[in-house]
Parts: sequence; structure tokens; C-alpha cells
Amino acid sequence: MYMSRNRVRAWDEPSFTIQAGGRHAPLHPQAPKMTFIEHNKRIFVAGKESLYRRLSVRECARIQTFPEDFIFHYNNVAEGYKMVGNAVPCHLAYCLAKAIKTQLIKENLNNSLKKNIKPQAQPAFALVPESTILIGYCQSKQRQWVEKKGLYNIRLDNIGQKEKSVEYLLLRSNNKLKANDIWRVTNKPESMSNQELINTGYQNPSCKNYLIYKIEKIENSAFSDIVWNIEKLPSYKSIDNKYKPFTTTLSELSQATI
Repeated sequence: MYMSRNRVRAWDEPSFTIQAGGRHAPLHPQAPKMTFIEHNKRIFVAGKESLYRRLSVRECARIQTFPEDFIFHYNNVAEGYKMVGNAVPCHLAYCLAKAIKTQLIKENLNNSLKKNIKPQAQPAFALVPESTILIGYCQSKQRQWVEKKGLYNIRLDNIGQKEKSVEYLLLRSNNKLKANDIWRVTNKPESMSNQELINTGYQNPSCKNYLIYKIEKIENSAFSDIVWNIEKLPSYKSIDNKYKPFTTTLSELSQATI
């Protein structure tokens, strides 16, 4: 039965499936591909017989992406082949787990945001993966003003259409690129002069006109363990000034969780 199929794959080809038994283990790619004789019959290339050998348990484990220092405990080699062949490839398991985690965080974030919407605010069905989030920055000395007044400001020369219609604010400070400080935007942003801004208690505005958002802190334990890496966001990579506010979507933000 073993000789009914070609069991050799070249070094640059994908491996055959690693099965749960040494009887059907692929042959080492050092050997030439087996010669076809007839249906269900192949032979080793004449004069090259010494090159044909099954992959070892460790070599099968490498194809299954097990790390080199992973220790397999078994009493006979057949158990080793069975253990490796029955395993989910490590890198596949990692990618599946990461995708599941991302989806659960996205769902958790979406549900948590819905709970914090007041009756007069936008309806819960507006919280779709494409909900717009402003990624903002403020210095430590401005932080007290933001929290006390429930306001956030950006320079008018820093905005586009998306900045005028954001639903949430993710705030970072102290040059950090990781953040979990999320706020809900409660109004349509309004323009304000630097003097009007000073009248609110803001210190030393650096330009003439600003766009002002009214915000409220989203207090929910569901956010306590969620941290976002700003560097992972595609929008962050495309801006020239790393302190400049920019927008992203809930869907993209869920991909940047730590």
C-alpha cells in the first residue's frame, strides 16, 4: 500500500499531510520522486534507494510547526508519529485563537459601548464595526482640563470630514502608543476661537481656531483589560505627524488589541 503513491515532495513544495502514523509518513525530500509504474504501483529510482527514508517524528513535528525545544513523551516511535499527526499545527492553532480573541474583543467592545449610550443619544444599531473613532493625543498638563470640562480640542487645520463625525474618542498621552482611555462623543463638534478656549480654563492654546468635542468617560469594567496598540492601526502609519489626531473604525481598532 505504501508504494501505491509517490511519497516524496521537493524541498520547495508543501508537505503531504502529516498523518497519525509512521506507516504513511512522507519521505525525506533528499530523495528523487518515486517512479510511476502503473496504477497503485510506484518504485524508488534505481541507484538512489539509499536516499529514501521516512521523515522522523521530529521532522514531522517541524512541519506541524512545533518549536524545536518542544518535548514529546512516548514509549515507542509509533506513539510519537500518532501524537504529532493528531495535533493541530501550532501556527494554525495560534492564528485561529488570535482570530477568535479579536472577534470576542470586538463583540465585547461593541456590547459595552451600547450599554453606555443614553436614551437621547444615537440608537444601539449605529454601533457597527465601521463606527468612527478619533485617536487623540493630549499632554499631561491638559489632561486635568479634559477630565474636568468633558471637552477635547483639535486644531481646525488638522481636520477632515471624518473628524467632524466621530462617535468615540480614544485618548493617549505622555508620548505613549498604547491606550485604553475611551470616551463617547456626545455632540456634533463645534468650532471655538483660542480666546473662547482660554475662557474655559484651557492654558496656552497654540493656534487661532479649534474644533471642540463634548465627551463623557465610558465607565465599564469590560474595558479594564483592553489595551490598544496605536502603532498597529493603518491610519497611524499613514500620517506624517505622530501627534496629529486621526480617525479609525471600530473594526480596525479591534485588530490592534494587545
